[in-house]
Amino acid sequence: MDTLKRPYTTAELFDCLLLQLNKDNKVPDLLDYAITSKYDIQELRYYEFSVGYHLQYGGSEGIYLDVYIEGDWGQQGRTEHYYSIGTCKTLRTDDDAMIEMAKLGAWFVITGDKVVREQVDDLTWKGYSAKLTKNRDGKSLWLECSSMELIVQNLSKYGDMDSLYDVVVRNNETRQVWDKTGVMELMNNYSGS
Repeated sequence: MDTLKRPYTTAELFDCLLLQLNKDNKVPDLLDYAITSKYDIQELRYYEFSVGYHLQYGGSEGIYLDVYIEGDWGQQGRTEHYYSIGTCKTLRTDDDAMIEMAKLGAWFVITGDKVVREQVDDLTWKGYSAKLTKNRDGKSLWLECSSMELIVQNLSKYGDMDSLYDVVVRNNETRQVWDKTGVMELMNNYSGS
């Protein structure tokens, strides 16, 4: 349930996507550069965001592809829900170059979606998560709540913890994890208070 010691950053996400696109041979040869947005780098503390892009001709030369995230990435105190994570540029301005840059933008969106879906656990750094496994077949139920009290309230709806095969709870901020025994102690503490 735990692999990272700190949240990914927007810069690391762009670098990760670009690296994967290079491995998959999706980056066109016409690219002049691809740079990570280094200004005001954000931590990715929540996974409910998607990758998008904006494509336009440059003011003086070339074509620019701005790659951004939008949605809820756990931005605390921020009002915008759109954030640039990197830019790709070609000096060419012909129609074929615009089409190739649009394809690259689409590949950023596709790859970004895959990365977010595969890394949900590593992109969850707020609230609490609980994983309940009812029997040995491994099928699990996941809960996310903003507080430990809400986790305990929701877990109590599933009856006696002894009847479950396994239960794990994690504080997503500190990455502290409680196994089934620890969860049962937490539930007793909350019900006794």
